[in-house]
Amino acid sequence: MMHSTFWGLGLFGLLTVVACGADPVGPAGRLVGGACSASNQCDSYCTTDKHYPGGMCTVLCASDAQCPAGTACVNEDANFCAVVCASDAQCAAFGRDYFCKSRDRVGASGSTPVCRAP
Repeated sequence: MMHSTFWGLGLFGLLTVVACGADPVGPAGRLVGGACSASNQCDSYCTTDKHYPGGMCTVLCASDAQCPAGTACVNEDANFCAVVCASDAQCAAFGRDYFCKSRDRVGASGSTPVCRAP
């Protein structure tokens, strides 16, 4: 009985991980933040803007309302969602070239700090 219970719990754990998947936002995010070279590696769009070395999965936007939590709509070569930050340390997981830099917001006044290369 113990053997079948072990396998049942193992299968449940595997299904839970598969169902939940990886975080959609962040350094491995297929929605916003993950590295990419083509859009088929993302849930939406891959930007190869010079400020996102190695490419970054993102969502095209016209305002923050179109961006997932933890991101903001910023003005780069195209308007897209970028991961917000408060310090350079929060951007380190994206790569050594990434820093917390302020960018103009789209659909709102002012700017917001996001992880990007200078």
